[in-house]
Order: sequence, then C-alpha cells, then structure tokens
Amino acid sequence: IELSIYLPADKIESIDSTQLQRTIRYHFELKSEDKAAELKKAKQLGRKGLLLGFLVFLVCTLIGLALMNAFPSSRLILTLEQSLVVFAWVLIWRPVEILTYDRWPLVSEYKQLQQLTQLNVTLKAQAN
Repeated sequence: IELSIYLPADKIESIDSTQLQRTIRYHFELKSEDKAAELKKAKQLGRKGLLLGFLVFLVCTLIGLALMNAFPSSRLILTLEQSLVVFAWVLIWRPVEILTYDRWPLVSEYKQLQQLTQLNVTLKAQAN
C-alpha cells in the first residue's frame, strides 16, 4: 500500500519523507492498538454476558421444571415455564451476538489498520 502526497515542487525538499512516513505509520499503530483494546473489551463483555446468561438460563429452567412438577396439569404454569425459557434465550442472544457478528467488523478494521502500519509514503511534485 502506498500513500502519495502531492506538493508544490519547491516544498518537497524541505520535508523529511522518512520522518513523515514514520509519523503516519505511528498514527495507524495507535489506531490499531485502540482497535485491539476495543476487541478485547468486546470479548470480555461477551464472555461475562454469556456466563451470566447461562446461569439465568439454568435458574429459569430449574424454576420451570419445579413448577411443572408441582402443578403438572396447570396451563398457567405451562405458559409461565415456556415464558421463562424464552426469557433465558433472549438473555443469551446479545452476548452470543457480541462474540460473533459484532466482532467481525472490528476484526476487519483491526486487520486493515495493521496493514496501514506498513504504509509506504512518497512525496511527488504537483503537476501545474
């Protein structure tokens, strides 16, 4: 990947192209580190949410089974038990989404930023 910067011919000689390239690469290194931190945070949030979701799922399932055993012929209890299962699945959905679908764009951006840390910068004279 190359970044070409067009400047007036008399200005090119006054700019240190090596330092400019280092500065631009450093900018993308910082952005890459920020994106890596964002990925790490999303992963931690997803894992914590998934753990909590599974615990709530377990509790909801146990409560539903206990109620079904205590009142086997009650339609109200059957509805309540099914509602608890749906509630538990809803709790698990967002953490799974964070760990899967929400991560893909972040990973893609991180890879692009990593590539930009190797960016070659060239200075060229501007055509009049």
